[in-house]
Amino acid sequence: MIRANTAIAAMGIWLLTQSAAQASTVLFSEAFDGVFGSAGCSTGHGHGGGDHCSQTRQRYGVPTVSSGADQNWWGARFETPDNGTVPQDVGVAGSRTNAFALVEDDAGLLFQVDTRGYTDITLTFDWRTYSAYSNDRFVAGYYVGDLANDAGGFDSDRSIDLRGNGNPWNWNSTNSNWNELMRARDNYYWNSESFSLTLAGNQADVWVALWLDNGENDYGKFDNILVTGTAVVPVPAGVWLFASGLFGLSLAGRHKRL
Repeated sequence: MIRANTAIAAMGIWLLTQSAAQASTVLFSEAFDGVFGSAGCSTGHGHGGGDHCSQTRQRYGVPTVSSGADQNWWGARFETPDNGTVPQDVGVAGSRTNAFALVEDDAGLLFQVDTRGYTDITLTFDWRTYSAYSNDRFVAGYYVGDLANDAGGFDSDRSIDLRGNGNPWNWNSTNSNWNELMRARDNYYWNSESFSLTLAGNQADVWVALWLDNGENDYGKFDNILVTGTAVVPVPAGVWLFASGLFGLSLAGRHKRL
């Protein structure tokens, strides 16, 4: 009888722990390849041959779904000085089959994710720098909160000024909603990164930012951005009732022995 009651209790505990049955979900993804068109590629055309898919292109401005991106993006100026508008310092380059984002001159790109109902938020992306000097850095971080309201709003170019009255925006502890993930430089190789956004779970507004600190005519490049989360799926009410019944049986058996 003791063994039976122990088994019943163990089964009840197991069922209750299944209230957090989990599944990984893609919350955001971007490869930029649609910015230069999705039509079929061809070769030749009597102009000396060559694969038209691989022709290098470049388009400045904040990428959006209407311009061929998979998702809508926003632009920002993070530090001073600058030598132009934000749309002049961000954009997309590459080819139809291998496009990537470009950022320079203390400017960068941001995207927004709604993580309500999800935990274990993970960000992955590829990055490198190009012609970056020793004091240039590619930076990634995220902000939890209503960025547009907190920082004065976006303009008609989908851009926002985050310099804070002319002072450098350095993701420091004076604003606990900002969280820097990395600050690095590599002119020679693409690197893949993965970060756990520990403060981003179950939030209506999470803003991820990728930008180049310093660097006029030096570039940060990034691609293949992916945000995933773990959805918590409640156990149906019938399972809770069954588990409660098992606990009741276990307790009744114990009281009999006493």
